[in-house]
Amino acid sequence: MTLADYLKEMEYAVSRVIESLWHEHDEAEKLRNEIEGLRRIAEDNYQRAQFIQQNAEDADDVMLGVGIHWDTYFGEDKEQYYKSKDLDTLEARLASREFSFSSLAGTLLQYAKQGLSASFGKPINWPDGRSVGSQHLKTIILESRNQSEHWEEGNPFPKVERCFNTLAAEYGPEFGQYKTKNLAFEVVSMLGWRSYADFKNDLLSM
Repeated sequence: MTLADYLKEMEYAVSRVIESLWHEHDEAEKLRNEIEGLRRIAEDNYQRAQFIQQNAEDADDVMLGVGIHWDTYFGEDKEQYYKSKDLDTLEARLASREFSFSSLAGTLLQYAKQGLSASFGKPINWPDGRSVGSQHLKTIILESRNQSEHWEEGNPFPKVERCFNTLAAEYGPEFGQYKTKNLAFEVVSMLGWRSYADFKNDLLSM
């Protein structure tokens, strides 16, 4: 089976996995950004009110500061409070689905590994693919799939350790958690697989 044939057969499954993986992540990011904006407005208004009260020259200045304080509390802060409750709910859902998200990302890596094995045989025969930092795509796919499958054992293979220590040095310390966390989602995010086209083009480039 050619890699192109494999990808054609797997298009529906891969597309659904990627869509599920990114939908709630993107929605959560939008809400976090909105709440952070409201929080900044509230903090700025409180600081302005405090400054006016501390530097008040007469009773009108004092009341202006008080008015800004209460307007902030019942205005932006009230909206922030309800949106924060929504965010807490969403974050709780995301936390409860963290295992699911990691599993979906692991499934995506497994799809990639399976396609390369079906088309080229043993990993030693796989094409290198594009460079990901100082490593090749084939190394990232193989070793991150292995990490996702075996991380709970707490005793990663030397090649997994080498791969993830390099990722930690080149892409961020979160990749250093390979002994205690399934890092499939972090790898998929780092590779930029946000759509079936991203996944397909990466593999066909090999």
